[in-house]
Amino acid sequence: MSTAAGALRPLTAQTGAEINMTLRRGETLLLTLGIPVVFLLFFSKVSVVSTPTATPANFFVPGILSLAVMSTAMVSLGIATGFALAAQAPACVLLHTTAGLGNATGALATARVNRSPLLVIVG
Repeated sequence: MSTAAGALRPLTAQTGAEINMTLRRGETLLLTLGIPVVFLLFFSKVSVVSTPTATPANFFVPGILSLAVMSTAMVSLGIATGFALAAQAPACVLLHTTAGLGNATGALATARVNRSPLLVIVG
């Protein structure tokens, strides 16, 4: 086996584990797709709050996307932490700057206490 293939093996395993967990766990799909879509449909059809834009959906989309990012950040970091501890190898997780990092701060503290080897990319 070449060193490049050996170096990509943990990344491939983590990617497969993340896809598998996303498809097997309904709450992950609910957090990433279900709740944001329901909120968007609700606020675009029901006039609950007066908005400065022509359509309420244009006003609420940034907040709803932020909700999806916040809810998935902690799930992604938890999966990466578990993978790193189980595989005893570094794991990589991508977080978004404001909402993602802010929501995942507690999970980062837990990963540090557990001495979980993580590469956290924030951008």
